[in-house]
Amino acid sequence: MINDKNILTVEGLMDYTGFSQKQIYKLTSTRAIPHYKPSGRKLFFKKNEIDEWITLGKVKTLKELGDE
Repeated sequence: MINDKNILTVEGLMDYTGFSQKQIYKLTSTRAIPHYKPSGRKLFFKKNEIDEWITLGKVKTLKELGDE
């Protein structure tokens, strides 16, 4: 399942997002990012959940603000 890129490891998430390993561990330790630890040690991330998490912080354009 990891090979089809729907499930990412820390290294895969680093490649996908450009975050450093330190940033990822900080996000997981503060429970700011959705993640899984099935064995209690190794971290995994669902790509679709990461996509949703990233898009939560959308900044509205001036046009969108004006349309409101």
